[in-house]
Amino acid sequence: YSAAEHEFQSVAGKDPGCAMAHWGIAMSQVHQLWEPQIQADGYAIGQQQIAEAHKTGGGTDRERGFINAAALLFAGPEIPYSTRAANYERAMADLAAANRNDVEVQVFYALALVGNASPSDKAHARQKQAAEILEPLFRQNPRHPGIPHYLIHAYDNAELATQGLAAAKAYAQIAPSAPHALHMPSHIFTRLGLWEDSIASNMAARKAAHDAGDIGEELHAMDYLVYAYLQLGGNDDAAQVI
Repeated sequence: YSAAEHEFQSVAGKDPGCAMAHWGIAMSQVHQLWEPQIQADGYAIGQQQIAEAHKTGGGTDRERGFINAAALLFAGPEIPYSTRAANYERAMADLAAANRNDVEVQVFYALALVGNASPSDKAHARQKQAAEILEPLFRQNPRHPGIPHYLIHAYDNAELATQGLAAAKAYAQIAPSAPHALHMPSHIFTRLGLWEDSIASNMAARKAAHDAGDIGEELHAMDYLVYAYLQLGGNDDAAQVI
């Protein structure tokens, strides 16, 4: 997220009239798949950047659709995030319906669905809806870095994990320098008991994170490494990681 924010800031600096640069800075403050989804300082940044995006206007109806949807996430702080996220999902559904052949619109709508999936929904309705959108896009765009990422999240449950194996195996090859991309396949490997694959995934992620100075990702990979080692009875290996 910090890297994305930096890149969008660079674009905004070179082209202040680029509304989508301001949209990107705002969206880099939104963590749809974990809490807190928007931190206090990120909320202020997001509101400011959405205001800048509205000021520049956006060049197309599609761009304005992205900006207007994002604005719903940064509505008044008295509105619960769950309400704002539901409003965002509906806005992205409308944008997706109006842009059925637009890959990025469809991908962001699918992410909204995954982000709003209820942990108590054992039928995984939103995850399945997202997967229905993403699977054909994955076949058409096998090197797209976002699609397998969100497929893995959609399939990260006991019911659907087997369907995520293709995305898991592909993702690390698509973005081999990104620690999170190297780690994400292990969400599926862990669900399926593929411990050797999980170890390989997280060793690669740990090294990439260490090289990038990303302590959070390094520790996250180490956590998964410990778990995988223990499943194979590798107590000494797990203890060494700890």
